[in-house]
Amino acid sequence: MVDNPLNSMQWLEYYLDNSPVVFFKWRNDSGWPVEYVSANVLNITGYSKEEFLNNTIHYAQLIHPDDLEQVTREVVEASQSSNSDFEHLPYRIVTKDGEIRWISDITKIKRESSGVITIYYGYISDITDLQTSRENLRNSLLELDKASKLVEGYFEALDTGYILSTSDIDGNITYVNDNFIRISGYSREELMTKGHNILRHPDVPAETFEELWATIKAKKSWSGRLQNKAKNGDSYYIQVTIQPILDENGEIEQFLAIRYDMTEQVQQQEHINLMALYSTMTGLPNLYALVRDIETKKDPLLGIVNIDGFKVLNNHYGYKTGDLIIQAIANLLRSELTSEKISVYHIHADEFGVLGDGCLYQKFIDRLEIFQKEIHLHGFVIDDKIIPIHLSIATSDELRDRLLVSCNMAIHFARSHNEKFVRYDQTIDFTKDYDENIRWTTLLHEAIEYDWIQPYFQPIYDYRTRTVKKYEALIRICKNSEVFTPFFFLEIAKKVKLYPEISMIMLEKTFEVIQREPYDFSINLSVEDMMNHNYTQRLFELLEEERQGGVILEIVESEGIENFDEVNRFIEKAKALGCRIAIDDFGTGYSNFEYLIKLNADFLKIDGSLIKNIDTNVDAEDIVSTMVSFAKKKHIPVIAEFVSSETIFRKVESLGIEYAQGYFIGKPEISLGINIPINL
Repeated sequence: MVDNPLNSMQWLEYYLDNSPVVFFKWRNDSGWPVEYVSANVLNITGYSKEEFLNNTIHYAQLIHPDDLEQVTREVVEASQSSNSDFEHLPYRIVTKDGEIRWISDITKIKRESSGVITIYYGYISDITDLQTSRENLRNSLLELDKASKLVEGYFEALDTGYILSTSDIDGNITYVNDNFIRISGYSREELMTKGHNILRHPDVPAETFEELWATIKAKKSWSGRLQNKAKNGDSYYIQVTIQPILDENGEIEQFLAIRYDMTEQVQQQEHINLMALYSTMTGLPNLYALVRDIETKKDPLLGIVNIDGFKVLNNHYGYKTGDLIIQAIANLLRSELTSEKISVYHIHADEFGVLGDGCLYQKFIDRLEIFQKEIHLHGFVIDDKIIPIHLSIATSDELRDRLLVSCNMAIHFARSHNEKFVRYDQTIDFTKDYDENIRWTTLLHEAIEYDWIQPYFQPIYDYRTRTVKKYEALIRICKNSEVFTPFFFLEIAKKVKLYPEISMIMLEKTFEVIQREPYDFSINLSVEDMMNHNYTQRLFELLEEERQGGVILEIVESEGIENFDEVNRFIEKAKALGCRIAIDDFGTGYSNFEYLIKLNADFLKIDGSLIKNIDTNVDAEDIVSTMVSFAKKKHIPVIAEFVSSETIFRKVESLGIEYAQGYFIGKPEISLGINIPINL
């Protein structure tokens, strides 16, 4: 072994107090009182060396209550055997400030000649934040435990797992161990004569070394991660602690540096960071890479390519085919567009970015339009199937800080307005929709928080009895003197996931009226409501409670029903609890006679678009007459919406329709029975 410049006792003291491990000696008494501990115990446990030595704290008191039985059992088993040393399974300790840390513990048993145990001694280390170095540390500690009690033994164990050096007060190397030589590639003689400067990596700022030297010359320990350069030019990374060694007068005598190799961990992290910038599906750079690269370009241009109706493609052909489509488009973009001036990115599931730099904007647009036409013309052949593909493309040449935002606005505009290609233009107010969405989203949150959601009730007139015995509950947001209809906020509520909460509030408040008023009340029920377990469960609970009024569930958006079996189970249970079912907006969209039969409806509600002009539009009258004729054959009463004048009121009556609803009968009001004309 190489001579070292410190005497044996100094090496022992410096090593033990500054080592990453803590040396302990315990008496074989209850609670394992500490007879000796190195000063670095404070770093791991929060307790000082003196607190252990004056018996303020015993070691057993540190061990986590859930691990004490394990540790005790291991001590007892080792003590009863003939073993002279043993290693604990990792266990937890509770520090002075209540923090929990994981500990690695190797203990040696000292016995008298009679076999009586006198002391335990060994080494503990904090493995909470050093899992990646756990095996190295464990091997080092095992070597240390097996070594002799002499200082040379401690030093050899430390030498095995760490990179060690000492230097004089000027930084000249006075000692290096074999690990230092191995990792640096320099010989001991080269290191001794040239010093640490030959290891400096040019990427490490000079300020780092200035701060390091200022710290250790102030007689303080410095710790940190450094990048070094080996003799062959390769980089390696170390975690280093440099401790000033003081003489008997308190002056710096030399510096002790303890390092361990972090190269593998750093390389793994760099690999992870690299992966974070690429799409795992296509191998293209992702959104994070695009944001980074926009900042580096001198004159950036941006295009966004979106696959139209990708959700439909996924649902129709399956997710595997959907992935193949994305990969095929990625490959085409890469092969057709990538150049010295153009880069391609996969920024979302069905969306790609094309970043240009130093291109003429019109030529950039032309290339994207040609690519779009080729895709539209040929589509893709996947698994022997020709799959038509359509793309929406948007471009922007805004300044760097608005480039991505403006292009996103343009692609949103293209999708919402069914435009194939949109070039961002500041004269178009792309922000209007965003501002409106934000305004209504804010209002919805406030409406929930401040209880602004209210049911309004519109009367439904019975031609046969000449009375109003039914009301439809309609949602409103009432903010001070302003009243907002769902036309303004319902779609936004669904987009921002507030619809279920709003729908539940409406249900509860409507039933408060139903429970005390002896009328029939229609409640609008969407497919989303019927598929919401919390909503339907609460509806059934309310239906089971005592109430004055009857309940009619008006099914809206019936074209969205896909699972009729599940819906019919819901309807059967609702009817068993006294509900009746109405089909709303009949005659529009997909609402047709098939839905009427499948849903076993009790009422048919003709959409207002057919009623509002029935007094002047012969075609509308013929369509409504057909619906009424069919309904009468099935004994299903009909309700006409949008009855806004006496002329329409009389026309509807002449067609044999049983019920009328509209402003001529009465507007939706917060109270029942307001402004209803008598003797109609």
